[in-house]
Amino acid sequence: VEAAGDIDVLLLDKTGTITIGDRHATEFRPLVGVSEAQLAEAAYLASLADETPEGRSIVALAREKYGVAEQPMPAGAEVIPFTAQTRLSGLKIGDRLIEKGAVDAVLQSAKADQATSDRFKAV
Repeated sequence: VEAAGDIDVLLLDKTGTITIGDRHATEFRPLVGVSEAQLAEAAYLASLADETPEGRSIVALAREKYGVAEQPMPAGAEVIPFTAQTRLSGLKIGDRLIEKGAVDAVLQSAKADQATSDRFKAV
């Protein structure tokens, strides 16, 4: 502490060196027309297979603060794993797509899913 007064530059090599580094969910903020309960349920499902600290914190928040009942992975659910390339994760349950991630990535995925759905309807 005494030497800190003599420091001109402090260089840290990574996030987490002086902070926790893990993002933790603390609140869900629904859009108009979506209830907190609906959002909490969707966030829970989108994070159910997400083993990151952020994903686990979303599951815990949904259960502890919003009362979402613990559920197993839905039968027949297709896990959409998070990758740095897709920047999203979630579940596909039949025709239902539940994703979370970067806004532009989720919008792009929804457009692609809608285009695929429209092609199948036309056949």
